[in-house]
Amino acid sequence: MKIIIYAVSGDCHAGAMSEKSDVIQIEHEHYDIVKDFLRNQLELNLALTLDFEIKRYDLTSWQPFYDAFYKSCTAMRDCGIFKHKWHTRTQWELGYLDELLEGCYGDPDKFQHRHYDSNIGDK
Repeated sequence: MKIIIYAVSGDCHAGAMSEKSDVIQIEHEHYDIVKDFLRNQLELNLALTLDFEIKRYDLTSWQPFYDAFYKSCTAMRDCGIFKHKWHTRTQWELGYLDELLEGCYGDPDKFQHRHYDSNIGDK
């Protein structure tokens, strides 16, 4: 099965900068990079919401999570998965291309599939 990440909010989500949400197919060689990115995305979101509330708006508490997230965004760009800054300003979920096409993540017509290959670009 083909692994994807798909936009669920942010710049590359339907209704923001486009009428369709981006979908990026992930090659096996990039699984570890994507796992790190998704883990850091979640950790930053937790720090900016739950930890932020618990620690009474201590802005310094989320800085290490932001640094890790930014580093993983750079890795996603360096290997060719992210092509522009708007990809880093998007919230992503992991899924399967077949399930997306079957409508498991919403209306398939609301997504635009992009296959990025390192050093090749759009296919």
